[in-house]
Amino acid sequence: MNSPVPSQPESLRPELPWEPLTELEIERSLKTAKGSTAPGEDDLPMLVWKNLWTHLKNTITNIFKTCVELGHHPKQWRSAKIIVLRKPGKPNYSVPGAYRPISLLNTLGKLLEAVMARRLSYLAEKHNLLPNSQFGGCPGRTTEQALLILSGAIDKAWYKHKVVMLIAFDLKGVFNGVNLVSLDTSLQARGIPMVARQWIKSFMSDCYANIGFDDFRTETQPLAHAGLAQGSPLSPILFAFFNADLVDQPVDSHSGLSVFIDDYFRC
Repeated sequence: MNSPVPSQPESLRPELPWEPLTELEIERSLKTAKGSTAPGEDDLPMLVWKNLWTHLKNTITNIFKTCVELGHHPKQWRSAKIIVLRKPGKPNYSVPGAYRPISLLNTLGKLLEAVMARRLSYLAEKHNLLPNSQFGGCPGRTTEQALLILSGAIDKAWYKHKVVMLIAFDLKGVFNGVNLVSLDTSLQARGIPMVARQWIKSFMSDCYANIGFDDFRTETQPLAHAGLAQGSPLSPILFAFFNADLVDQPVDSHSGLSVFIDDYFRC
C-alpha cells in the first residue's frame, strides 16, 4: 500500500514559540548518537565529532543555529550514499527482493537532524500535537505501550461478549512517499513555527544520491520526489506529523486504529 496524503485540517493552532538551538541540546543529541555508525560521503563517523566536540562546540553550534535561522540544510548533507546489501539466508539472489538498500548520510548533517527531531518531539509531547494512537518516533511511545492499549481494548470487548476482529498491515515506502506540501500543511496546522518549517522544506528539497553495490558505484544524481530520507533520525517524527490525521482514531472496546511508524492495527 502506498502512504496516504492527509487532508488539510480544518483549524490551525497558533504558532508555537521557537528558541534558537542551544549548545546543550546539541551536546545531548551527540552523546546519544552511535559513534560507530557507518558514515556517508564525508567518511567521518560520528565518533570524530564526539572526540572533537570540546574544541568545535562553538563552531558547530553557530553553524546549526545559522542553518535553521536561514531555513537552509546544506547540499552536502542532502546527498546520500546508498549501499545495497544482500539479505542473509535468501535462496535466490537473482531477484531484487533478496537485497536491502541502506542510505548513509553525512554525520554532521545527521547530528543537526537529530537535534531538530528532539526539538519537534518535545513540542509534540508538551503541546499534545500527535494523537494518542500514534506510537514510535517520539520518546516514551514504545511498542509495549501500543500493545498494552490494544490488548486492553480486546479484553474489554471480550468482557462484553463481543467478537474481536483485528487487521494488521503496513504501508510500502512510507518515508519516500511523504509529500512536502501535505507535511507542511500538517505542521502548520499544529503550530510548528515558520522558522522550523522553512528548514524542513530545505531538508526535503533537492536531494541527491549515488548507489553502490560491491565495487560498483554510480554517479551522484538528483532524486525526484525523494520524500523523507530513510537514514535520517528526523524522518520518524516528521512522518508522525504527516500521518497524524489518518491515525487519529483512538482504540476502545468498539473499534480504533493503532500505529507504530508504518505498522497499522485496525480493530
